[in-house]
Order: sequence, then C-alpha cells, then structure tokens
Amino acid sequence: MNVRRLLTSLIAFSAITACGPADVENPATAELEQSLCAQSNYLTNPTFNTVGPNGTPTTVTTAVAGGAGNSAAANWTLFTNTPGTVFTELLPSSRNDGTRMIHVRTQGPGNGLVQVFQPFNTGPTQVISGAWIYVLSGRVCIGTGNGGNTGCDAYSSTTGQWQYVTASNGVIPANEFIIYSTTTTGADFYVDEASVQFSPNLLANPTFATVGPNGSLTSVTTSVPGSAGWSAAANWSLFTNNPGLITSRLEPSTLPGGVNMLHVITHADRNGVVQVFPGANSCTANGPAHVLSGAYVYVNSGQVCIGTGNGGNTSCNAFSTTTGQWQWLQAPNANSPANEFIVYAASTAGADYFVGFARVTETP
Repeated sequence: MNVRRLLTSLIAFSAITACGPADVENPATAELEQSLCAQSNYLTNPTFNTVGPNGTPTTVTTAVAGGAGNSAAANWTLFTNTPGTVFTELLPSSRNDGTRMIHVRTQGPGNGLVQVFQPFNTGPTQVISGAWIYVLSGRVCIGTGNGGNTGCDAYSSTTGQWQYVTASNGVIPANEFIIYSTTTTGADFYVDEASVQFSPNLLANPTFATVGPNGSLTSVTTSVPGSAGWSAAANWSLFTNNPGLITSRLEPSTLPGGVNMLHVITHADRNGVVQVFPGANSCTANGPAHVLSGAYVYVNSGQVCIGTGNGGNTSCNAFSTTTGQWQWLQAPNANSPANEFIVYAASTAGADYFVGFARVTETP
C-alpha cells in the first residue's frame, strides 16, 4: 500500500473522510481479529442472515463485464469482470456459529461479491478487512478500496477448510469491499462473516497541536543515558541514549495541511522523541502484534530514523535519505508487541529536524 499517498490524503481529505482530524486527535487502539476493539463494522448484513430481494438461490449470466445484480444476500451485489455465470445461495453456516454462509460459484477470474458501504471518493483512509472463506475449488481474494479502483489485497491459500483472510485496504479512501475469484476457471467457495473496520491512529497528538506540560520550548542536558523529560508537544517525551543536550520547540507547520511541527535538535546518535502507546484506553494491554508506522520529517542536518517496537526493544526501522524537504518515512514494526514509537537522530553528530505528522496503525 502507498502510505505516502495514505497520509497525504488523510491531511488533504480530512473534511470528507471518516478518519479526519477528530479521529487523529482522539486515538483508540485496535485489536487484531474480526473486531477492532470498539470499532464498528462498516458492512451491512455481514453474516449473510438476511435474504436478498431476488431470494435464494440466484443465478445470473452476463454477456459483458459489469454489474450482475443482487446476490442471494441482502446488501451484497454481484460483479463480473469476465462475462459468465455467477451462482449464489444462502445456507446455514458450517462453522456452527448460528449465522448463515453464502455459497458463491463463478466461471471466471475477477467475479464475485461486492458491497459498497460509502459513496465513491469518501470513507476511511485506513481499515482492516476480512472474511471467513471456505474454498472448494479455485482461489479467492478480498480487497477494499475506492469504487472501481478496488483490487485484491489478500488471497486464500488453502482448500477444504475455513480460513480467515484479512488485509488492510490497498487503495484510499475505503468505500467498497470485494470477494472475488482469481483463477482462470473461476472458483467455488463459501463466505461466512465479513468485516471492514476502521484502524485508528494509535498515537496521541500526532499533529503536535497540543503544547506539552513544560511549554512550547524545552531544553534538557542529561549526564547519563535515559529519559530527558517532556518535549514541547503533549504526549511526546525526549530520550537520550547518549548523554547531552536535547532541545524541542513547537512551531507553525510548513507541512501542507499540518498544524504544528516539532523542532528537535540533538548532538548525538539515537537521541530524539518518543511516544509510548496505546495508553489507558487500550483493549490490547501490551499493544498490537503488527503495525505500520510513519512520520513526515524535515531534516536540516544529519540523518533521522523512525521505529516501532516493544519498549526498550524498539529500534530504527526506516531512515531519512534527504535534507531540506519534507519526507515521508514508513515501516512495519520490527519487534512485537508494538507499544512505542521513536523519531531519533541516526548520525554520530546528532540531527536537527522537524516532525510534522506521525501515525501508527494496526495491520493484519
């Protein structure tokens, strides 16, 4: 997924997406599985309990690529990227979870189920989607994206057993969810319980809008490695793995769409700003197993890195490669669980840099 595009769109389209500034400033944590803590499911009739307007079963044959009408389940439509027949029926779930499953049989690749859950060009920028899938033959994929720009994000890898297939959205914003056959001759499969849920930013004060408890300018000199107290931004602290002077200042952001930027100056390697998350509102006490993290940095001198990990086991996962311009750094966490995010100097003489926006989101 293009996360540079993800964060640019988050800032540019915050007025129309479901995870704009309100979500940024009120982070919640996420828990991997079908549910993300208290996050609601965007999908309607996700357990296929409600029969569609054409009843069950349904059989539709298309002569040209395009919409193929309603499936056997309400709120789920059919689409054929390759013309042919699609059969659907509702049956009691063989997972014995008290719900129904939908049986889908297609004759070509790119054919299957679709649910549009928000208008085109609107919707959240970061979601985790998934479905329980039982493949009888062929192969199946799921995907979440922006209308017709939606593609496959994850694929089934077995037949003859239930498998939970999950992925983050590959295209933003997210307003459409697909479950398609991917093999030349189509696929024969069951689906039981699908979900699309917002994956929130786990960081507090990610746009540095709130001043820290020690004011908008801090300057600390440490004589031993360790914490250097609060930075100029609330929820962000300073740390010096190498003792010395470290300063931080809040300034109006020059990042398009930004609020404030945090200016950090340190004179030694592996010193900088830290945020421990997800905090008291977490439903995963030690943090999620997998996250994708990123930050916009503007390096005046030296080199900067970002990293996400488990407390003191956090290390650099991505490094700046330029100076004098904003650069988006992003990487998955190298250590699990993920509960700490760092933006550190990565050069011997330290670094002089700005941080304009930061994000940590759970991924499958």
